[in-house]
Amino acid sequence: MVQKAQAAFSVFAHRNELKDLLIRRYWQRNKTFIIKADGVTAVFDSSDFLSNIFFWHGEFSGYEPAVCEFLVARVKTARIYADVGGNVGVFSILPALVNPNCEIFCFEPDITIKPIMLRNMKLNRLEERRITLVNAAVGDGSAELEYIPHVCSFLAKFGNENIDAYDVKYHAPMVRLDDYFREHGTDPDLLKIDIDGAELSALRGASRILKDIRPDMLLEVHPAFLPRFGTNASEVCDFLSAFNYRFFLIDNFRNVATPRLVEIFHFDDLTSGTGDMIFVTAKS
Repeated sequence: MVQKAQAAFSVFAHRNELKDLLIRRYWQRNKTFIIKADGVTAVFDSSDFLSNIFFWHGEFSGYEPAVCEFLVARVKTARIYADVGGNVGVFSILPALVNPNCEIFCFEPDITIKPIMLRNMKLNRLEERRITLVNAAVGDGSAELEYIPHVCSFLAKFGNENIDAYDVKYHAPMVRLDDYFREHGTDPDLLKIDIDGAELSALRGASRILKDIRPDMLLEVHPAFLPRFGTNASEVCDFLSAFNYRFFLIDNFRNVATPRLVEIFHFDDLTSGTGDMIFVTAKS
């Protein structure tokens, strides 16, 4: 009861943010969000509350347009692609439409998002078997993950709210990419990882893949969130450098459609609190 009272007062404290969200929720009801990249068009349902928030800032510029263009170009030659932190499916559905011969695995721990993902696949006429949906967190251990579903945690981002007060928690298994793909008898040659600060854990759990396959990857590095997981941007950079990788910042990836790559040599140069998208590729 105390937790629920705290949550209620928290909502009241952030009433302006909530008002903005609810207004947008009303006006965008039953609408769709269109993403176009390299001649491919994908459609996403934005009528639910989570999707409305997810696509909010992309209303005029598109959703991370430079990343969409870059990913579409890279996936054309990919054989196995793993989308780690799949959310509502943007970076799984676009690749599925671009390369019908690429096997796609989408890892997302929040089970409440699965119906949204399936709805978006149906909108794009993709059969359920086209993308393997894995309800699991990706890391370097086997412990079960306790989480608050995305639809209940939006205040953490919009109001810097401590979401521990909320009395809604789910559990998901944790998998190591090395183990998961060994069991499936295949390994990804392209990765996308965007998991809000847990990136080093996911990379450690993919050490064999990084060493043997040396996949290209899109990696969103979150300097502000990494300390929550006991690490920092420098450690992520050092870990990947040991596998002889190069790093390229995708400049202004949220606002421009043409990817501009800027080579960087250390992640201490990253400054965006909401994450910087890095293209990571093995040195020749």
